[in-house]
Amino acid sequence: MKNLVLAGYSGYTTKDKVFNFVESFNKVKLSFDELVILYAGERSEINDYLDSLEIQQVQVKEKSFSPYVNRFYWYADFLKNKDYDKVVCADIRDVVFQSNPFTWMNTYQMNDLIVCDEGFKHNEDAWNSMTMQGAFPEESHKMRNKNVFNVGVFGGNKLEVQWICEQITKKCEQVKVWVHNYKGKAIEVVPDQVAFSILLDTIADSRVTQRCDNTDNWCLTIASVCLSTLEYQGIGGKICNPDSMEYCLVHQYDRQTEFLEYHVDTNSFTADGKEFFKIKLADGKNLPLEQQGTVKGKVSASDQPMSVGEFYD
Repeated sequence: MKNLVLAGYSGYTTKDKVFNFVESFNKVKLSFDELVILYAGERSEINDYLDSLEIQQVQVKEKSFSPYVNRFYWYADFLKNKDYDKVVCADIRDVVFQSNPFTWMNTYQMNDLIVCDEGFKHNEDAWNSMTMQGAFPEESHKMRNKNVFNVGVFGGNKLEVQWICEQITKKCEQVKVWVHNYKGKAIEVVPDQVAFSILLDTIADSRVTQRCDNTDNWCLTIASVCLSTLEYQGIGGKICNPDSMEYCLVHQYDRQTEFLEYHVDTNSFTADGKEFFKIKLADGKNLPLEQQGTVKGKVSASDQPMSVGEFYD
């Protein structure tokens, strides 16, 4: 039976927005894996690029006020009456595949839906706390001490993936206010991720979901490292978890470009130009919103594999 990677975009016109995602998946895909990209808007150079690779594209219409919510309508609609075994839904701009996600599922999948636990609570991060309060104020208090789940990468059995996409859209339809007032500034409410976290706390509990955090080898969510493990490592150009196991996917790799570089031709990473490295980050919990993204990192890098003592100093 076929497997599917599903992604979508609107507002992008240049192929650099999708290039690394597409090229990295093509390097790891197997003959029974498919990639389908959904898009809203006029054709652009992205479509010509995807046509050259014979990648299926489906033009769709926007269904939500929020561009962040649209994709879940698109995912759910596309998956209806489709015959797939496993499905991965992923952000197209800042996700790359280090290995095949369906091979990973064959080895590690235990529950129907695989989700990314960011490893910190809503009340430990200003953006997620603000977004929860703005989108779902009645539920914000009970979610304060519940973990944040990243909606940019999830996968599993086709029926459960379709179901959670439908539930995200239904939950987001409850949003009444679409703008935060933060210190006199208007900030758009982005409800999809906090809706996802609420759903995982209620109707999609741990009996349904397999909750993988940054200590697992499913997906590294780089922006959450400063709020969880505080470090990650590269071994021979592959980003690995604390047990030196290669992550299947890397999300938000463009958040630390001051020292981390992705090389699409080899589907590998370097830090300060080296393939063996360890990156340690300062603790970013409880920073004010305007200071987010300012957490500093320290890089240890080498041309050769480091000894355990060197690597973990």
